[in-house]
Amino acid sequence: MIGIHVSDFDATLARLRKLRCEPRIVGEPPSRIACVRDPEGNWVEIFQRDPVAGHAPEKARPDVDATVRSVTLSVRDLDAAAKLWIEGFGLTQVAQPLHAPEHEVLWGLEGARRRAKLVQAGGILLELVEYQSPAPTPHPSGYQISDQGIMNIALGFSNAAEFDAFYDRAKAAGCRPNAKPLDIGVFKVMYMDEPVGGESIELLCARRRGFGVAGFVPRSHREPRVQGEWKTALITGAASGIGLQLAQDLAKSGTDLILMDLDVPADVLDRVRSARQEASQIVEAIAVDVAEEAAVAQAVDLAMSMAPTPDLVIHSAGIQIAKPFEELASEEFRRVIEVNLMGSRNVAAALLPRLQPGARFAFISSLGGLIPNYSYSAYAASKYGVVGLAGTLRLEYEPRGVHVSLICPPEVDTPMVIDERRTMHPANKALKELAGRLTVETAARRILDGLARGDFLVIPSGRARFAYALDRFLPRSVAHRITDLFVRRGLREAEPEE
Repeated sequence: MIGIHVSDFDATLARLRKLRCEPRIVGEPPSRIACVRDPEGNWVEIFQRDPVAGHAPEKARPDVDATVRSVTLSVRDLDAAAKLWIEGFGLTQVAQPLHAPEHEVLWGLEGARRRAKLVQAGGILLELVEYQSPAPTPHPSGYQISDQGIMNIALGFSNAAEFDAFYDRAKAAGCRPNAKPLDIGVFKVMYMDEPVGGESIELLCARRRGFGVAGFVPRSHREPRVQGEWKTALITGAASGIGLQLAQDLAKSGTDLILMDLDVPADVLDRVRSARQEASQIVEAIAVDVAEEAAVAQAVDLAMSMAPTPDLVIHSAGIQIAKPFEELASEEFRRVIEVNLMGSRNVAAALLPRLQPGARFAFISSLGGLIPNYSYSAYAASKYGVVGLAGTLRLEYEPRGVHVSLICPPEVDTPMVIDERRTMHPANKALKELAGRLTVETAARRILDGLARGDFLVIPSGRARFAYALDRFLPRSVAHRITDLFVRRGLREAEPEE
């Protein structure tokens, strides 16, 4: 059972009830405890009072409203289990109990008799419980650990030396490793079975260089940019999709804007202007084809006459033609390269030399520029090119104080993607399922968060970051077996029924 402390107990209960989860509640304010089952049948506890307040490290993310604070583990031999975790593993015993007898009703064991001991690791409590009545039920024949909804307890380490020391200590205490520790650079991991009840314990060291990929970012790197600190932004591809949403979000924060696209309709310009924080904010539009070098240079000259030199440039303009390679005409391939890759070159060439130190230029590429996909030969070629261009320009312009970022979103519900989905090849669709999908609002918000943090690579989705990590760090033969499996499934779906 997992226990979570929430900052607003009543609001949490209200959200649960909207999800048709009726919590059981024990206690009076401000010390109430509620309990619900998750969709897999696991019990989840909700604490109104933080059970580790006053004797745990400060929360790294005080802005987060919900924090995992406890794990309750049912054991067959409390004394043996406590000896293992306290003497064998070195965790600290906590004197006060986590639960009283009246709490048993929360998980349907009213009147149960049990013994418990509480240990602490960092900001998490581990409650070891031995039930005398009712007696625990033995595992059924053929039971596997994967039959549980919650598979294991995980212990995290800040560096490899801590990991190695604990690994040796756990083996000395009788734990059986499943294999040798796996070290793939961004993290080191291994699973062990403890000797008392056979529970699985995961040991994990996530290295700092992999925090962005793994979803862990230090607090010092997550301080948000002051709202409105981007004084002027220039956005290409601003008439729809991600570009338009970014323009609206920046307008709300007080940023002056220059919008570029093949055409910026009057109603689109009105939408962005209506989102302004103040009526005095500049919001102007310029029509330009980014594939035309001379036209881009002229458009940038015009932009400089309309607003101050931008301190943020987001190059979002791009097109997609998704067809299997044999069906893709050379003219179609060339057009995708001209717009996506040469367009990125043209916009960068016109703007980067003009930017002042402290400014940021962001290329919107795609997860398709990091991971190949079926029927994306032209699109992937162009976006892989943008990835290489962005990396090189970062090296060249960082010494000048001009920062370059690369944004690689997964599938986002933009008009281009929605239109593409009507004719999307099933193999393409199957591979995209690996990385998931985002709404345009969520994608834009996370992109701006990443730019505000100063990230070079912004992948605005945990699931997409995981897919990227698998492709990058798994042996190529393993990664290919996984993707080939998805492609074969998609190809079977595409076969006409007999």
